Amino acid sequence: AAGPAREREGKEGGKIWMWVSDAELEAFQAYMGGAPHVLLFTARRAVPKRYEQVSAVFEGRCVFGIAHIDEGEVLRAFGVERESAPKLVVQPQFMGDRSDIRPFDGDIEFTSICLFIAAGLRQAHFGPAAPPHNYGCVLKAEGEILPEFAGTGVHCAAVFFGDSQDCPPQLSWLAKVFAREAAVAFVPRRNHRIRQLYRLESNQLPTAIAISPNTIAPISSHIGDPSHANLASWLSLLLREMASRGQATPPGSLSGGPASGSPAKQPPSGRGAPPLPPQGVPQARKGGGWVANLI
Repeated sequence: AAGPAREREGKEGGKIWMWVSDAELEAFQAYMGGAPHVLLFTARRAVPKRYEQVSAVFEGRCVFGIAHIDEGEVLRAFGVERESAPKLVVQPQFMGDRSDIRPFDGDIEFTSICLFIAAGLRQAHFGPAAPPHNYGCVLKAEGEILPEFAGTGVHCAAVFFGDSQDCPPQLSWLAKVFAREAAVAFVPRRNHRIRQLYRLESNQLPTAIAISPNTIAPISSHIGDPSHANLASWLSLLLREMASRGQATPPGSLSGGPASGSPAKQPPSGRGAPPLPPQGVPQARKGGGWVANLI
């Protein structure tokens, strides 16, 4: 369903309700009921670039808004003091409960804000209950096979081929931010077999490839600077494109062959991204035999 007229797309992508006024407070809180609502209070009349970047990462999963500190009813509803601006809050709305409003008190930087909102998503999904043991965890490939992704409910899996044996810390962050949407896996440098399946040479590392969770066929690639922001931008753009196509899972039949129709459009990747292998390579292993270690 289309969003309200106040929900606009920022320059950095993502949709933000501009601006949440006293008169629109109830409409803002009711919009996409049950989804976490993120609201930034500011004394300025412009949307911060960082806030636009964060909203792009969580588009479709959270409702983002921005309110001026002159909106007294909005301030009171979210328990924010006018003098504390700029102030970011999240309202998880677990089971429709609007009382659990959490203020952000950490460093105002991209990675911390994303983790804060991801925690709100976790609370919205599970409430006081503990999430599954592997929720938001990185899976590590062992031997010559990838971790199992089929049946996990994710839309795709981001597989990071490292240039060393150590899992980069940004992958743990990525797994938490995209929990329930995309699985995140790590393939160490010495795992030549899996790298050969995707036709990657050692001089192309580090590289990230998004694959179908059912067929493990590649659908997009990212190479270059594997920073938090770059990986998040690549993965969120891919998920948005899949959603716009109405795809619960990426193209590709269960047999590993190409799907009918046009292949998925690849989001922009870094310089020198390797060509993706044909959809028919590799095949998913059948009858078990998968190994998944949580990092």
